[in-house]
Amino acid sequence: MPVDKDDLSPGDSNTIEEEPKKKLNIKGWVSKVATGLLIAVLAGSLLYYFWQYRPQKKSEQIAKLKLLSLTNEADSLLEKNMVEDALIIYNEVSKSISEKKEAELYGRVKNKQGVCYSELALISNKKDNLNKAIVAFQEALKVYTIKKYRPEYALVQNNLGIAYSGLSQVRDKEENLAKAISAYQEALKIFTYKKYRIEYAATQNNLGNAYSGLSKVREMGEYLAKAI
Repeated sequence: MPVDKDDLSPGDSNTIEEEPKKKLNIKGWVSKVATGLLIAVLAGSLLYYFWQYRPQKKSEQIAKLKLLSLTNEADSLLEKNMVEDALIIYNEVSKSISEKKEAELYGRVKNKQGVCYSELALISNKKDNLNKAIVAFQEALKVYTIKKYRPEYALVQNNLGIAYSGLSQVRDKEENLAKAISAYQEALKIFTYKKYRIEYAATQNNLGNAYSGLSKVREMGEYLAKAI
């Protein structure tokens, strides 16, 4: 039977007023339990992360350090003119890296691969080695863009120009000299006289030689046309 508030004695009134307080306490207890559970879940998630992913990250870091160490070793061999030994290491490192995950190392290794192939082209298999050098330099330029890696971009473009100039001695002289000139011009966008005097002079010399070779080819073509 419903009870009206006016029918209750003062004692009864006090009793009825205490009930909401008990409900509030229950809500507070539920809130504390929920908070505790949330903290436990978060703590468990963190522990799982450190248990599952921390060792994986550590192993990835160790692997990267090994690749970097191998690359440094190859650089040292290349400086000592041990080109074939250096190339073996660069090729091995190249298998374990990508332009997206290890961009800087990828660009560095590809450029050095190109340098090795260019050096080997002076000894044997000129055409094949220069073609491999060109592919390697082009791969390096996927990472070494003019916006992000200006000096590296210019260096690789100059190396690419040298490879095309060398290839012009074997095949498609006019076409490859034109490609060499284009690469040297790209390099000179960065290798200015004020900032990179040595590189500027070397690239200008390469460019001059390429223009000289191209003019001879075209001049010869004109003479042949006249002879016919």
